[in-house]
Amino acid sequence: MKKFNTTEINLLNHALDSGIINLAYVLEQSANLKRRKILEKHKAEYGRCKGATYDGWYWRNPCKETNPNRTPVKRKTQEEIEKVIVDHYLKLEQELLLQLSRANMTFEELFLEFIEDKKTKRASGTIKRNTSDWKKFIKPHDWFINMPFRDIKKLDVDKLFNSIIKEHPMNDKTFGNVVGLVKQAYQYAIEADYIDKSPYRINVNKELVEVFHKKDSKLEVFQPHEKHLLINEQERRLKNNPSNTANLAIILCFEIGARKGEILALRDSDIDYDKGVLTISRQFVDNDVIDDIENIKRIGYKVTNRTKGRTGKSRKVPLTEKALETIGRIKQINKEFHEPYEDYLFIRDGYIIPPTAIDTQLVRGCEYIGLRFRSMHKIRKTYASTLYKQGVGVMTISKLLGHQDVKTTYDNYIYDLEDEDEIFKNVVNALQNGASAPMQDNGTKWNQKIIEFPGNKKQVKRRKINV
Repeated sequence: MKKFNTTEINLLNHALDSGIINLAYVLEQSANLKRRKILEKHKAEYGRCKGATYDGWYWRNPCKETNPNRTPVKRKTQEEIEKVIVDHYLKLEQELLLQLSRANMTFEELFLEFIEDKKTKRASGTIKRNTSDWKKFIKPHDWFINMPFRDIKKLDVDKLFNSIIKEHPMNDKTFGNVVGLVKQAYQYAIEADYIDKSPYRINVNKELVEVFHKKDSKLEVFQPHEKHLLINEQERRLKNNPSNTANLAIILCFEIGARKGEILALRDSDIDYDKGVLTISRQFVDNDVIDDIENIKRIGYKVTNRTKGRTGKSRKVPLTEKALETIGRIKQINKEFHEPYEDYLFIRDGYIIPPTAIDTQLVRGCEYIGLRFRSMHKIRKTYASTLYKQGVGVMTISKLLGHQDVKTTYDNYIYDLEDEDEIFKNVVNALQNGASAPMQDNGTKWNQKIIEFPGNKKQVKRRKINV
């Protein structure tokens, strides 16, 4: 194909802009020329059949894959049969060009195609996190992302992962999220029939990846006295601004342990007042535009009729007297100060209050009383830890929190609610009390008895020895 120089391109653009050349006409003539070439090349494959039983045109498709039995295609007119032939060979040409382009597709191109496919299957928040990890950890490695993805070997994957953990110290959870992007991209390539097997594997220096350790309780939950101080401070702030239900959202979270977005999406119709049960079935989330993954923008917020997680299932949470009282106060404030928005609880100016309204009250409240700031998510952990301390099983707590598995609950949501001195004191008391009165598994005292069991030894047969 002839390559045009800069002058020729400029002249062509000028001709198009001035109307000297009609672009639509040029494209039409080009398509007609291509059509004539296809028909000329394959003229031996089709013709007219005029007989007693059939009068029309036929085409014997020579492709064994699309026509293994060599069954002729029949049409009544020459124009119809030629259209079938041209469409067939144009499609084959497009598939060939696509295969050639995939043969040289870089890993970056594969990843972007994979993300485009994932957009239709996952929430925008997930796409945002995946894109953020891609930009921070994988994209800087030009040597890897610019390689044809078919040419990448297992040793290349090893080199990438080892480079990442040397550059970015991280725990095993974060590392798993990062390497999962490579795994998922290659899985997409397999499902799209681009390749048959993946070079993905994890072969890294494990000493560079931090093993998961629970964080200090002081950083993850509010101790009982801190919870008391924080609730009192929110009450004080509400007294100064009686229309602000964001303060009550913080107080309510200690009673129901819901996610911030789930609390903001609560409606009065979610509550069964007779049974004292709340149904959590939706969440208030960022409304992101993810058309361009290089420039994801939040344009506001929206309510989704599902909770967080793969299943998005609703769940029921029992309400304490404190929770019911708090909800009653929220409804009274709405009646006095706010234009309603359907029957949502947390409203302002006829719409749901933004998450930043709660965050602001929590930050300022902690600062005012001199507490280390902890987010709404830490209140959720405080709720779980309080239940566990009071003897509620982890399985039940996990269901109340809406988790997929118990391990997530135990590893990330159960913390001590006492300081070190209290913990040590409880340990010493438990050992001292236990020394005089042994305990069963259920915590009740029992009288120590010795129970003898009969022996279970096999009888040894005496061998007869010939002397």
